[in-house]
Amino acid sequence: MRAWSLRRPATAPARTALQARPFGPYPTSESGKEPEGPGAPDAIEQAERFGHNLSNVIQRQILKPDGKAYSRLDNRVPWFRKLSDSEKTAILKLHQDGTPYSADDAVKLVRTPSVPSTQPATTTTIPPEDFDYSDTDSEEESDVDEVNRHWNRKSLKLLGKGFDFYEDSSDSEDEMGPKPDKEVVERRRKHKAGELEAIAKTAYPTSANEKTEFDELQDLRKKAFEDRPKKRGKYGKKAQKALMQRGRDMMKTNLGHNSYLRRAHREAVSEEQMKKGTSKLYNQKQGDVRKKLQNVMAEDHKKMKWEEKDFSSPQTWPVVKHMLSNVVSNDKKKKRVRKALDSKEDLTGTSHLGAFHHEAWKESFKSLGKPFEPHALNPLNLTLRHDERERKDDASIMPGAHEYDHQSAGFKKGLDWGDERSQGGGHFVDMDSEATYFILKGIGGKRKRKGEIYRPGKKQKTGPT
Repeated sequence: MRAWSLRRPATAPARTALQARPFGPYPTSESGKEPEGPGAPDAIEQAERFGHNLSNVIQRQILKPDGKAYSRLDNRVPWFRKLSDSEKTAILKLHQDGTPYSADDAVKLVRTPSVPSTQPATTTTIPPEDFDYSDTDSEEESDVDEVNRHWNRKSLKLLGKGFDFYEDSSDSEDEMGPKPDKEVVERRRKHKAGELEAIAKTAYPTSANEKTEFDELQDLRKKAFEDRPKKRGKYGKKAQKALMQRGRDMMKTNLGHNSYLRRAHREAVSEEQMKKGTSKLYNQKQGDVRKKLQNVMAEDHKKMKWEEKDFSSPQTWPVVKHMLSNVVSNDKKKKRVRKALDSKEDLTGTSHLGAFHHEAWKESFKSLGKPFEPHALNPLNLTLRHDERERKDDASIMPGAHEYDHQSAGFKKGLDWGDERSQGGGHFVDMDSEATYFILKGIGGKRKRKGEIYRPGKKQKTGPT
C-alpha cells in the first residue's frame, strides 16, 4: 500500500467535514488567515487521522536502508509538494545527510523547525520596482544568429553601465551625515550586516523554495518555446518576470551592487583591466578579488565589531567568522563549510564553495566573436554564487545557485524543448541570449547612494556611490 494512500484506518469516522490532506500548512480560513492559538488544528495530526502517517513515510521512503528511495526530492513528488517550507527543508536534510535516525526522532525533527532568532532580520531587501513588460519582439525570425545578435545588443547596452561602478564609493560614515541620530546609525549597521549576510549565505546550496522557483521558471521557458515557435521574443510576461526575479536575487551578491564585493573588485582590478576583460585576464584576477574580499571584510569588522545578534540567523555567524579570516574558496576537494556546520565540526580547512558567475557568459557565441568576453571583469556581470553542481552519481546532492543560474539562462543537454535555439553545447556553454537579457534587466544598472539607504527621504547630492 502506498504510504500516502487515502485508505482510512478502522477507527476513522465514516464521514467528516474535514479536508483530507497530507502534513503541511493548514488550509486558510475564508478570511485568508491560518487558524491561530491553542485551539488551532495540527495539520500533521489531521493528516494522520486519515491514514497519512508521517512516521511511515520517513522510515520507508526517506531513511530507507539502501539509500535509493526518492533519489530526487522536489515538487514533482506529490506528497513533498504539499509540505510547508520548514518541513521541506527538514526532510531534505534528513534525506541528504544519511544520519541513522529512528522514525520517531525523524518526525520530531520535521515537526519542530529551528527556533528563529529574536533579532530583526538584516538581509538586504531589494527595493520594489515596476515590472516593465514588453511584447515588441513578437515578430518572426528564423535565423538563430540574428536572434542572438538582437538580444546580445540589448544585454551589451545594459552591461555598459557596469563600468561606471568602478568609481570610488562614497565614504560610508560620511553618508550618515554630520550628526547622525540613532536611527540612521542603526539603519547603516543593519544594511551593512545584510550585505555581509548575503555573502555568507552563498556557502549554502539551493533551498527548497529556491528549487521550486527554478522549476517553475523552467516550466515557463518550456511553455514559451512550445507556444511561440519561430518568434524572436519567446518569453511572455510571466517568464520575463521570473527571469528578472532571478536577477534580483543575484543583485544581493553582485560585484557591482554589494559594497563589500564592489570594493574588493576595485582594489584587485585596475580600471584598464576591467575594461579590457578577456577570459585570460579574468582567470588571472579572480583569485585576487577573493583575497581582497577577505581583507575588506576583516578591516570592516575592526570598525563594526560584528556579533551574532547582528544577523538574522544564528547559523550565519559561524560563516561570517570563517570569512573574516579565510578566503572564500571554491576548492571542491575540501569539506564544505555548510557540511562541517551541520555536523558541528570545526571549520578549519573547509571550503565556502563560492564561485563568480557571469550572467552573460564570457565564452558564449564563439560564432559571433564571443561578444561578452570584454565584460569578463565587468562588476555588473559578476555575481558570487554557491558552486555545488548536479551529480549524476548522487542525485540527492542539492546543487548550488551557480548550477541553476546556468540552467536558467542556458540549454541543458537532453531537454525536450529549446532545440530551436540550442546549439548543443550544454548549459555551461550554450547560452539563452533572451533569458540572459531579462536576468541582467532584473539586476539593474543603477544603485542607490548610501545616503539614500541610511537617510531615506533626504535630498541627496549626485556623484559616485
